Amino acid sequence: MLRTDILVIGSGLAGLRAALAARAADSRLTVHVLSPSAGPSGSSFANRNDCLGMQIPDPDDAGFDAEVLRLAAPGFADPTLVRLPRLEARARLDDLLRLGLDFRRAPDGSLEFLPGCFSATPRAVIFNGLARAHALFRGAAEAAGVRFLGGLTARELVVADGRAAGARFMDRDGGEVDVSARAVILAAGGPAPLFERSMCGPGNDALSYGLLERAGARLANAGFVQFFWNDAGSGRFVQPGVILRPGTELHGPRGGLTLTAGHPALAQAEARVRHCPAGYGLPDAILDELLLAHAEEDGVVRLTTAEGVEMGLAFCAHAGNGGAVVDADGMTGVSGLFACGECATGMHGANRLGGGMVLATQVFGFRAGVAAARLASGASRPSTSAFNLLPPLPPSESPALLERLRRGMQRHCLFGPRPGLRGFVRELEGMARTSPSACSALILARALLPGA
Repeated sequence: MLRTDILVIGSGLAGLRAALAARAADSRLTVHVLSPSAGPSGSSFANRNDCLGMQIPDPDDAGFDAEVLRLAAPGFADPTLVRLPRLEARARLDDLLRLGLDFRRAPDGSLEFLPGCFSATPRAVIFNGLARAHALFRGAAEAAGVRFLGGLTARELVVADGRAAGARFMDRDGGEVDVSARAVILAAGGPAPLFERSMCGPGNDALSYGLLERAGARLANAGFVQFFWNDAGSGRFVQPGVILRPGTELHGPRGGLTLTAGHPALAQAEARVRHCPAGYGLPDAILDELLLAHAEEDGVVRLTTAEGVEMGLAFCAHAGNGGAVVDADGMTGVSGLFACGECATGMHGANRLGGGMVLATQVFGFRAGVAAARLASGASRPSTSAFNLLPPLPPSESPALLERLRRGMQRHCLFGPRPGLRGFVRELEGMARTSPSACSALILARALLPGA
């Protein structure tokens, strides 16, 4: 049994920000960061272009809130949580500048501001060198006294007497490791690895939805996942608003289609170019649906461009917009259990501005760390008897089960419900009895059911 004051689960941008904030708030508290990987984890440090954007709205830019809330439909967003990133963005940017992250600069040396996806307003800054950024974050955390343990996957959040008491982990050899804590911050990433084709980076086992629901937290927006069209061979991003033009030939199992200038989807091509991920509830989603309708059995859309170039496109899960519904301090409905990063929601809905997640990791990671320290400094140490009452963890999931699950998610849960979803949900219900991954997949799949 490992005992700590504050347990942070996940070592991406959100988890690292939370751990730093917790130690800065009260250096007397012990803070441990546990994650499956000893290195960078999750989507935070996995961008193929080795850079990340971060929204930095002006504090008085009410247009930021309006854009975020407009994009949230048909999902859920809390105006209070939307407003906080606007008010605190500059402070969190100053934190990153002090850390020494390499931000892109204009010729005069000032920060370069660019529009993010889904927006025409230049509010986003970009930093380069993700491995270096991780090293700077981790170095600062270790210098502050934060302790790191890798090779551990959270399989159960422990709640005793109505509040978070720690978590149960499994190591690489299948052994159980119990961690008792006064406060728990879950920053374990989102659901993208549940899909057969994903681009989310290492160190994320996609268990956060199941962990949160089993602990009693309320979830929202679970069915809204960001998907990108990538070249099936190279993995490079492909912009459908550029590829789909008059003369493009779509092949598929139900016959081909040559696009003409009058096709209704092409009227949305210019709008689709303004964002990389597909957008829920937006008129230009007609282009994504057109491609999905021509996907073959392996999920690849084969086409010939107007210039005669043959291509294969795959729809790849990138990141989730759902997770636990939290308050302004990142606390879930379970006392002492906080969530931040990709496993928390309400600061965005079905869609989010490009660079909005990085801002959310810093604002709500910081807030969760400070609030967890405040709570832990006055909380009694939880009794370890709660751990003794837990049943043993189910064994590690077999590769065959995970392959079946991810193949089913790719077939039935892409960008909304696909044919056969109800039958797949019933299959997941059987798998979820012994599979933590299936628990998370079931929550996402159920959220897609009509009327859910």
